[in-house]
Amino acid sequence: LEAARRLAEHTGGVVAVTGEVDLVTDGRRLAQVRGGHPLMPRVTTLGCALTGVVAAFLAGADDSFEATTAALASYAVAGELAGE
Repeated sequence: LEAARRLAEHTGGVVAVTGEVDLVTDGRRLAQVRGGHPLMPRVTTLGCALTGVVAAFLAGADDSFEATTAALASYAVAGELAGE
């Protein structure tokens, strides 16, 4: 978390760290996204695909932090549904 926060402050961007609980920070704000499915880490290319989903959410977004958080939350829900 601290490394992500420092990176966001240094770059002026938003940093997302995915895992059992995803973290999103812009250096000032922090969001934790829970969800997904235990099989997700075992599926090749899901991380790469998430990059594209985040990019789609960022297109035209006014707030990169909120858009990134929404993208990760949507991906978590999609993972839960797919896991069922």
